[in-house]
Amino acid sequence: MGLTPNTRYDIRLEADGQSVDLPARTWSEEFPIGNTTYLPGGNTDQTLYIRDGGTEKGWRLVTPEH
Repeated sequence: MGLTPNTRYDIRLEADGQSVDLPARTWSEEFPIGNTTYLPGGNTDQTLYIRDGGTEKGWRLVTPEH
């Protein structure tokens, strides 16, 4: 739809001659990072198990080593 992240929009819904205006905000594309899991470099055929997840206050980031 081409909406800008973390931006307030006013939405109008209309049906049967009636309308309602609602404020809304798009999600931010910046996510709070809680813990980070670094993956070893290279390729592997081993299964990766991540047993600890994140929370609404801090997502778990899974990323290659620097």
